[in-house]
Amino acid sequence: MTCEIGCAKTIQSKLSKKEGVIDAKVVFTDSIANIAYDANTTSKSELIAYVNGIAGGDLYTASETSTEVTKTKKSHTCSDDCKEKCELKAEKKAVVR
Repeated sequence: MTCEIGCAKTIQSKLSKKEGVIDAKVVFTDSIANIAYDANTTSKSELIAYVNGIAGGDLYTASETSTEVTKTKKSHTCSDDCKEKCELKAEKKAVVR
């Protein structure tokens, strides 16, 4: 990225509108994007390809630099017989450069 307003804001705006993206924050000074997404709708590789394709694919190059998985708490306490059926939802964050 070469500028905060044109580059960073464009990437953040486009990512925020992409199906499956829950939240996208682009930090120009660090040249990173923190993306929370629904893994049932999109994937890290799709998000990387999407960023690479912004502006016709000539301006930006994205790659995964780290992954963090945050699990949300269940709203109830599972009994012994439902523990196997209950799963925690995962919000995946991919950091692209």
